[in-house]
Amino acid sequence: MPASREADARTKALLWIAGLIAAAALWVFGAGASVHSFAFLIFGVVLLVAYGAVARWWRIRRTPPLDLTDPVAVERAIAAHHAHQEAIARHTARMTSRRPYATWALLAMIVIVSALEIPAGESWVDRAALVKPLVREGQWWRLLSSTYLHAGLLHIWLNGLSLRNVGIVMEAYAPRSRLPLVYLLSALGASLSSVVFVPGGTSVGASGAILGLLGYLIVLARRRPDEIFPGMRSALVTAALLTAYLGLFGFAFIDNAAHAGGFATGAVVGLATIPRSGEERPARVWDALGVVSWAVLAAGAIFTALVLLRR
Repeated sequence: MPASREADARTKALLWIAGLIAAAALWVFGAGASVHSFAFLIFGVVLLVAYGAVARWWRIRRTPPLDLTDPVAVERAIAAHHAHQEAIARHTARMTSRRPYATWALLAMIVIVSALEIPAGESWVDRAALVKPLVREGQWWRLLSSTYLHAGLLHIWLNGLSLRNVGIVMEAYAPRSRLPLVYLLSALGASLSSVVFVPGGTSVGASGAILGLLGYLIVLARRRPDEIFPGMRSALVTAALLTAYLGLFGFAFIDNAAHAGGFATGAVVGLATIPRSGEERPARVWDALGVVSWAVLAAGAIFTALVLLRR
């Protein structure tokens, strides 16, 4: 690699390390090392970027310079470049060849049902949210109804954006029937985890189900690495780690048990349904369950809407 490229990467890495030290000092001395302070959030973001900059510099530093007098080395470099370009082309083709109808359908359900919180007034929480004591009394339908509801515009905007980004990738790399199946099971797994591990309080939101999609995609990237765009697995893992970090920051108002339960459920579904490269597994059962999942999700949205609008 050219020396100038390594020097540029080294300079950026050192600058981010300096920024990380400053962010750490702000967090420790300015906020008393509290994980619920904005200084902690800033420190985490800077840490993530600094890690990427240092990793890039280290990767460039360890890459030996290309010997242009060695025809074998030149041929390997050209082949690696062509392979990378082909991977980009395959990824672009996958992302553009399929319309993410399932993702948009789920988004529509969530937005429409969440909008009905307005005519329901302040009683919408008592009517359909994950009120843990009521769930234990037998209102198990709240395990699903609560995942259509959101606590304000910021909450639904963040979850909607996350579902859009993760769902589009899911539909590009997995059979279309997997998205409703993974989403439904992850939603239920997230709610159950919240009821079991955080028995008090009330929860709403689709984030646990969305994290289930993320867990499924991480398993997919591990089991079928030849089909996945280079760097996608690390990006997915980074997203999961960032979510966990934000969970520490917002421990008082983020349902980390639901997040963990949804993520784990999605990963388990991935392990059960995704064959390794060269391995074959029957898919008809999972496709049928995907259709059933669509029916359950649609029925759940209609039921929740009726509960919110009842007089």
